[in-house]
Amino acid sequence: MAFFLQKSAFKGFFSALKFGGQIALAELMKDPKVNAKADAKILAAEETYSEVLGYKFHIPLLTDYVEWLTKAGFENIHVAERFSETSFLEKIEDVGGWRNLFGIAVVMLRLMGASPVLGKKFIQVGVVKRVLYQNRPTAKYIFQVILAGRKPNDI
Repeated sequence: MAFFLQKSAFKGFFSALKFGGQIALAELMKDPKVNAKADAKILAAEETYSEVLGYKFHIPLLTDYVEWLTKAGFENIHVAERFSETSFLEKIEDVGGWRNLFGIAVVMLRLMGASPVLGKKFIQVGVVKRVLYQNRPTAKYIFQVILAGRKPNDI
């Protein structure tokens, strides 16, 4: 994931590829049409998550990625695929059903009770996930895509 990469990393990708080589990034991206209120909430969630992770977490705009790839020299940059959020029932299936979900919840509650630090981190991550994935006023601006580009055949 490139949300922790420096802008200069894209030039490194460009120089490492053969002529005509392709790049594809599967990334979380922010819609350029995000309003100021939603953007402020997303930025606050990013700061909270950065504290939990121990490094800077930031979800750039889709247009930022396109700009960085263009400046690095890539061409034909396009969204190859945009993924929609899975439904609640699909998420239950992904963890192995209701029984497994209940088991996971029990383990998490025990861990939270045993370690106040871990409990605080679980709560912080929960807040971030609500802002980025569940609350419609903010989550509608965050999406996962595969962004593709190509190094020209000749320079």
